[in-house]
Amino acid sequence: MSAFTEFVDYREACGGRFLLERPLHWEVGRKGSGLVVRVPAGFAFDISAPRCLQWIVSPLDRRYLLAAAVHDWLLQDGWKRNRAAIEFYHGLLAMGVKRWWAVVMTACVLVWTS
Repeated sequence: MSAFTEFVDYREACGGRFLLERPLHWEVGRKGSGLVVRVPAGFAFDISAPRCLQWIVSPLDRRYLLAAAVHDWLLQDGWKRNRAAIEFYHGLLAMGVKRWWAVVMTACVLVWTS
């Protein structure tokens, strides 16, 4: 399973966005794979949940934030949308989100960002 390689600090910015205060390192594939994505400090990201669904998916829930940061960075870095969504899914699992809920959220990300 993929893993975040270190703790990351972030802070809430204006407009429901967050800023990384330190770089975030995400190990793709499995632990020890050697493929590490580095999301730089200062990167702005969000959880793009429609307002009507924010009672279900809180954009402030820490379990979702790191996966969202990786997903948004991968898209900005030119990764294909479906590959970025897969890493979002693995990021949710790494943060302890139940598998069924990670599947639902990933499906929503795929539909919402198309």
